Amino acid sequence: DLQITGLIEEGLTIPGVRVVCAATGKAGREMAATHHPAVILLDIGLPDASGLTLLEEFIADDPTRMVLMLTGRSDESSVVEAMRKGALDYISKPFKMAEVRAKVEIARARARRNRDAVDDGSGASLPAGEPGVMAGKSECMMEVFKQIGRLSSSTVPVSNRRSRRPERGT
Repeated sequence: DLQITGLIEEGLTIPGVRVVCAATGKAGREMAATHHPAVILLDIGLPDASGLTLLEEFIADDPTRMVLMLTGRSDESSVVEAMRKGALDYISKPFKMAEVRAKVEIARARARRNRDAVDDGSGASLPAGEPGVMAGKSECMMEVFKQIGRLSSSTVPVSNRRSRRPERGT
C-alpha cells in the first residue's frame, strides 16, 4: 500500500537513519541486496510475495539483521509463524507512528549489538537482549536453535518448571 509506505517513510525520518521503501517483494529484495539494511519493516501481505518467505530470506542473508513484521491481519497463526521464523516484533495495522519509531529504535540497537559481536571476531554468541529472544552464532547455540526448530512443530508439551523431587523423609 503506497499510502502506508509514504506514511512510514515520512514518519521514520530520524537523524542518522536512511529510510528506503519498496512496494513489492521484488523491489524489497533488490533494495536489501543494494543497501544492506540493519532493520527491515516488512509487510506480511505484499502484492507479489509472502512477507513470511521474505522474512526468512532477509534473515538468512544477514543473521544480524532485525525484521519487524507489519500487517493488517490479526490472526494468531501469522504472528506465531513470523516470530518462529525470526521476526523481532509484529506490528498490527492500524498503528501509531510513535509505536513504529520506538520499535525501529529497539531493532536498530539490537542489530548494532549483533553486528558488533560478529565484527569483533571473537566467535562469541550474540547478545540476547530482551528476555525471551535468543541470538547466537557459536556451535553450541546453533545446536540449541536446531533443537528449538525441531521441537517447534512437535505436539509434545514442554514446561519450564523444574521437576521437584520429594524431600527425604516425607
